[in-house]
Amino acid sequence: MSNKKLTLYAMVAIIVMQLLTIVSGFIIPKIVLTYFGSEVNGLISSISQLLSYIQLLEGGVNSVAMSVLYKSLADKDYERTNSIIKAIDIFFKKIGIIYIGFVTVVAIVYPIVVSTSYNYLYVSTLIIVIAAGMFVQYFFALTYRVLINADRRGYIVSIAQCVFIIANLIFALVVARFFRSIHFLKLGTVIAYLIQPIIFSVYVKKNYPINIKHAVPDNNALKQKWDGFGHNLAYFIHANTDIIVLTALTNLVMVSIYAVYASIANALKTLLISISASIKPSFGNVLVSSSD
Repeated sequence: MSNKKLTLYAMVAIIVMQLLTIVSGFIIPKIVLTYFGSEVNGLISSISQLLSYIQLLEGGVNSVAMSVLYKSLADKDYERTNSIIKAIDIFFKKIGIIYIGFVTVVAIVYPIVVSTSYNYLYVSTLIIVIAAGMFVQYFFALTYRVLINADRRGYIVSIAQCVFIIANLIFALVVARFFRSIHFLKLGTVIAYLIQPIIFSVYVKKNYPINIKHAVPDNNALKQKWDGFGHNLAYFIHANTDIIVLTALTNLVMVSIYAVYASIANALKTLLISISASIKPSFGNVLVSSSD
């Protein structure tokens, strides 16, 4: 399939995904606000942003991993691709293990330092349930997602995300209507997250002759992963401190109000970033092909 067609597929899929994300971004907060109240919505927003700080440990691994995969995929060197993917998988699983420790600390400390009308156990268990979604990503989804994106098949990732969004909406509507438990609602999100690694795994096994279980990791493949850490750190802090600051200085109801309005701007920003990202693999493929 040509670069032009793959890029077009990726862009269309991303636009559809982002439209679904925007719709979901209106519906799910509405469900939470209606059935559980503003404080719970603020609590979820605050916890989610705090837990996202684990992404700082990723450094620039996604960009570095994709850049080294461009060459091996263009050359159809699946032995090297296998080794690179193995290294990526090990890296993400290490972060996943650190993430477990990070979540444990947050679950212990956060309910003590944040003012809320809910009891310690309620907040602590909610943190664990919300965190489980990212755990699924680190251990089961991110490795193959990098491979698929690097091979200019980003539309597969977008389709998987669309399926997740729809499943998550269905879970949210059912749980809110019949169970009235925010913990079950967020557990539904975790279950929906499992759809992504299943889709990625099936696609990779069908389309790539690789088996990372028996591969020898290429430890040099990701040696530049920290080169862009400063830039990533600056951007991350700029984009992910607003709700944490509000949590510290105001109350969870104010956090909820801010999060609802901010979701619109964030959705538009994510759309532009995603469209830009969808073009990168095609450029990477052209560059490595022209250098041969």
